[in-house]
Amino acid sequence: YFKKSFIESTISSHKKAGLLAFGSISIALSQHGSHQENLGLLITPVLKCFKDEDPKVRYTACETLYNIIKVSREAVLFDLSNIFEGLIKLIPDMQEEVRKAAQALDSKLK
Repeated sequence: YFKKSFIESTISSHKKAGLLAFGSISIALSQHGSHQENLGLLITPVLKCFKDEDPKVRYTACETLYNIIKVSREAVLFDLSNIFEGLIKLIPDMQEEVRKAAQALDSKLK
């Protein structure tokens, strides 16, 4: 529901809301035992937001992925190459906030 109604929306504020919801969902899932496969489902839509034209959406996507990694490093192993590919494009971003968020995400992955 969040992916279709929010993250795939054409309205930036809806995308940011969906991303923040995904961050909250990842934290909630981390409190349950079998959450790895469910967290993996959250990563691909977040990565798509790395390419958004709105820098606030890109920033929020970095923040959301950071939170997913924080609660489950194992979940990101399956998408590691896609995550690095997205980071490579965000680190030289024109917006300083996005660059800093991408650098923090890069540090968290290390």
